[in-house]
Amino acid sequence: MTHMIKIEAEDGHTLEAAVAGDPDTARGGVVVLQEIFGLNEHIRDLPRRFAEAGYYAVAPAMFDRADVSYYGGELPSKAGLVAHCPVLAHFGERDQTIPMEGVKTFIKAQVDADPAVISHIYDADHGFNCDARGQFDASAAEMAWERTLAFLDRVSR
Repeated sequence: MTHMIKIEAEDGHTLEAAVAGDPDTARGGVVVLQEIFGLNEHIRDLPRRFAEAGYYAVAPAMFDRADVSYYGGELPSKAGLVAHCPVLAHFGERDQTIPMEGVKTFIKAQVDADPAVISHIYDADHGFNCDARGQFDASAAEMAWERTLAFLDRVSR
């Protein structure tokens, strides 16, 4: 059975984690990294499944401090939800995989969000930040990078 624990980071920050299994008798350990949706029901259940297979597993809440999303296709469908941490989202206006209407609805729904949800739209395509793709856009990637570092600096203090 999975249960929730609190983990204290070296800098004193406390985060939640879902754990299951016995570290003393397990054949090994597994760290489950969450999807963009956070420590949802599915991710919280994975440690149990690993424990049933003989492992000790932990799924830490990686996004409880700050979440940065580059062209997050599922974010527009989450417009009515409240974030559990500050969020920065980058979208490409020419991204054919994420309809701009949904992105704009998401942005409007998050205007007064607390914690803050900040979104930016770039004159770019999906994958604009990946310099190994044909859609790479150096100016959009640089601006998104600068905004990301400033955001992380602001919310990590």
